Amino acid sequence: MRAYIIQRLVALIPVLLVVATVVFLLVRLTPGDPAAVILGDQASAEAVRQLRARLGLDDPLPVQYGRWVINAVRGDLGSSLFFDRPVTAIILERIEPTLLLTLYGLLFGTVLGVPCGVVAAVNHGRLLDRILMAASLLGISTPSFVIGLLLAYVVAVQWNLLPAGGYVPVRQGIFGHLQSLLLPSLALGLIQFALITRMTRTAVLEVITADHVRVAHGKGLPFRLVLLRHVLRNSLIPIVTIIGLSLAVLMGGTVVIETLFDLPGVGRLAVGSILRRDYPLVQGVILYVTFAIALVNLLVDLVYSWLDPRIRY
Repeated sequence: MRAYIIQRLVALIPVLLVVATVVFLLVRLTPGDPAAVILGDQASAEAVRQLRARLGLDDPLPVQYGRWVINAVRGDLGSSLFFDRPVTAIILERIEPTLLLTLYGLLFGTVLGVPCGVVAAVNHGRLLDRILMAASLLGISTPSFVIGLLLAYVVAVQWNLLPAGGYVPVRQGIFGHLQSLLLPSLALGLIQFALITRMTRTAVLEVITADHVRVAHGKGLPFRLVLLRHVLRNSLIPIVTIIGLSLAVLMGGTVVIETLFDLPGVGRLAVGSILRRDYPLVQGVILYVTFAIALVNLLVDLVYSWLDPRIRY
């Protein structure tokens, strides 16, 4: 198992290199001058030229790329052109809201989605199954920003039950923290709830008619025991797969939700960095997201091997 983990981590290096190269080229080929953005519209051409020279933006692209890769290998992602601070420090300051928002959204989608999927499968073809599938279809069809706008308008503006925006760190009080992230987490988690519900229903339906399940019923085992030990356990691999994919989707979806609910997370930081043409910060954020998604995939593979030991061989 240890060798497998090391192998997967080593395989991550070329993935990060390819992503870094593509992002490096894209952000530099995008129209706009970071020096002009930093100095403003009233800056003279000479001032802009001097700032470009000081930031190393006048160097050829291969030189800039080689310098950035060498520094990144050493753990230095450079300094933000706009904030004039290390990129790593800025990302670490913004990582808490994004990680917690993602985890809360996934928790909401999983805690509700798996039981609802099992209930729908057990009641296959009945009214309850149709209601749950209609609700999941509605959830899949509705974008997260539309759900967020509706929640903010109804719960925060009309009912005045929760704040419509802002973020309260955990260290300032768990109650205020949960209040600040409840609506954004619901906006993110409802779509994942719909996906997990449908996948769980499909996986359970495939197993519930298997021969070993019929044998378990024939032995007189209680229905609940058969459902938990023989049905749900053998349905976990596709369920874990969709949960892992949901986590990756949630990390990408935080960009819109953080902007909508005024959360100081990595997604909102990425949007601002792109608008300001802050090359090092954009590259650092993309690498962070890529690395996080790769770790999620590795974790899902490890859970596979734990659920089904045959996968190890």
